Amino acid sequence: MPVLIVNNDVSFLDTLKQAFEMQGHQVITSKTSLTTKNLFVKHKPQAVVLDVFMEDKDGFEVLKELRAMCKKTPIIAVASSERYLQLIKKLGATMTLLKSTEPSYIVNAITNA
Repeated sequence: MPVLIVNNDVSFLDTLKQAFEMQGHQVITSKTSLTTKNLFVKHKPQAVVLDVFMEDKDGFEVLKELRAMCKKTPIIAVASSERYLQLIKKLGATMTLLKSTEPSYIVNAITNA
């Protein structure tokens, strides 16, 4: 299952990418939210892990764009603050998780979404 991971934290991105690949998933990554829409259209991922806070566009805007294109794709939003996760959940995130969550838990959450 192809998974798109959008996160500007390179360490988090690499760790999560490795966790998904260890479970046999194809992984597409983006360090900027500006490339996310194009990658989503090109690769048609089965799930997206989306950072709420990015340097260019925030995850709230990206979520709205992705939901306008597809309402069914599971989108798991990650952030370091529970407050922001509650807000993005209301905008249509399938699931929200704290960034401190173990990568294997995030992989399992997507696999079972």
